Amino acid sequence: MGYYVPMKVDSTSSWFEVLREIFGRLAETSADTRLASFYERTARVRCLGNPEREGSLSIVGAIDFADPVTAATLSIERKHFQVCKEILQEEGDLSDIVQLVGRASLAETDKITLEVLRMIKDDFIQENGYSSYD
Repeated sequence: MGYYVPMKVDSTSSWFEVLREIFGRLAETSADTRLASFYERTARVRCLGNPEREGSLSIVGAIDFADPVTAATLSIERKHFQVCKEILQEEGDLSDIVQLVGRASLAETDKITLEVLRMIKDDFIQENGYSSYD
C-alpha cells in the first residue's frame, strides 16, 4: 500500500533565510532556484519493492503575507491565492442571492457554480481534526 502524503511547509521565510546564509557561505548565487525545485517535487510516486505500490506527495506552503520572502514564494505558488479568494467571494455573493430570493430563482449555471463552490469550501478547504482522512 502506497501513501498519499500532504506536507505543509511552515515558516517558509525562516527556511529561505537559512538557505540564503548557506548559499552565501558557499559563494553560490541564488537560493531561489532551490526553493522552486522544492515546491516542484510534488508528484505521484511508485514505491520500490514488492508488492507494487503507488502514492503521492503534495507540498503546500504556508505563507505570511507580511513576510519579506512572500514575493518569492508567491511567484513559485503561481499566485493561486487571489483566485481562491475570488472563488470564495463568488460563493458568498451567490449565497446572498439565495437568501434573498431563494435557490429556485438562480440560473442552472449559478446552481452548479454554487454547488461546486460549496464542495470546494466544505470538502476540500475545511479540515476536521476528528476525521480519519483530514
